[in-house]
Amino acid sequence: RHERSLKALQAYARKEQRALAKDVDTSVSLYKSIGRQRDASSVKMLLKRALDEETFEVRRARVWAAANQRSPEALEGILDAMKKTDTRRLKGRMRELRPALIHVSGVDQGADASQWLVWWSENRKTFEIPTDPPKIPGDMGELWRRFWGEEREYERRKKRGDRGR
Repeated sequence: RHERSLKALQAYARKEQRALAKDVDTSVSLYKSIGRQRDASSVKMLLKRALDEETFEVRRARVWAAANQRSPEALEGILDAMKKTDTRRLKGRMRELRPALIHVSGVDQGADASQWLVWWSENRKTFEIPTDPPKIPGDMGELWRRFWGEEREYERRKKRGDRGR
């Protein structure tokens, strides 16, 4: 983690909002770079209006970058963003929110946003972020690992022509 590079990335994100709105690839790369820094000071900036982003890729990059901080601020921020989003829109956003919530919290409350919000209201005061990141199950976990460029956790099956040799 480099303090000066993080500050430069954050400044670029603030100053170049119009340009970033037109360039999905640059936006995703920028938010991913900020997320890799794992600094809780980025959470608020990453999540500000993140669920209102037009493209799935940018929404996911912003939410997942915040979740990668694995901090109480990240969990609280994601859940607060969910509360501020209308129910219909939120239902469509759960595919990018659920893996992020699992990564930060270590628990899985399913694909229903209301279950997450109820869980949080019941556990907010006593909850602590687990020390080790959890394994995100199934396809969600594979997407998460691919997004961050992590290695596969399994070996590929043999090709049909190579079976039985």
